[in-house]
Amino acid sequence: EEEIAKLNSELKEKEAAGAGTSSELNEAREALAACREQLKSLEESSGAATRSACASAEALEGQLKSCQLQLDETGRRLQQEQAETKEAISKSEKLRNELAELKHSAEL
Repeated sequence: EEEIAKLNSELKEKEAAGAGTSSELNEAREALAACREQLKSLEESSGAATRSACASAEALEGQLKSCQLQLDETGRRLQQEQAETKEAISKSEKLRNELAELKHSAEL
């Protein structure tokens, strides 16, 4: 943008002063037009890159949310299985104690 402003300013100075040949003025105009096209192209590619990066970020955010939901569900299932395991161990110990009592009673 600075280069465009500089070229534009030089072109206006030459036109106002009537200095320079028409070929010099045409060259300056062409350089200015080329700079404007380059700036437009850069702005378009920058916009496309930004949109692409945003789309990628949104997709990753969606994947992250999905992973978090799966992790939460796995955590809940693990807690439930731990509770069931503790309950089974408790029942097993109770039955083992009852069996020991029955054996002791039978021995008497």
